[in-house]
Amino acid sequence: MVATRTCDIYISQNSSYNKMENAVKLSYDAIESNGTRPDLCPVIMMHGLFWNKFMLKDLAIKLNQMTQRKVFTLDLRNHGESPCPKDCGAVLMAEDVKLFIDDMNLKRVSFVCHSFSSTIAYLVGLDRVRLLLSFTTFNQKAEEKEH
Repeated sequence: MVATRTCDIYISQNSSYNKMENAVKLSYDAIESNGTRPDLCPVIMMHGLFWNKFMLKDLAIKLNQMTQRKVFTLDLRNHGESPCPKDCGAVLMAEDVKLFIDDMNLKRVSFVCHSFSSTIAYLVGLDRVRLLLSFTTFNQKAEEKEH
């Protein structure tokens, strides 16, 4: 089952910097199956620069099947189906991810990140240490080998 949601921009409080920042609600897919266990913390997958959530779909489905965890794939701001505000950068993207985590009411998460999004997960983890169960990063898409 895949659910997609795209939402509007609104303001959230940035607790790290004690000032208001423009956070955007991110477009995401939620991957779960009949075997998904709600007692396990979910996985948040984030793409690298110039990628989008659709490039992670096959990997997210396999990850759900292998771990029985719900998997969210996010489109970061200015990527894919997420809003494209004028301001952009790792700190703002981390605020967007924290807003997503709050909106989904997630208490613990595992991050699986490609390239640049590792920085975003790192910033989220610095601000919310108890939230982070695990952090995995990869640098390139696995290529299919011909046999």
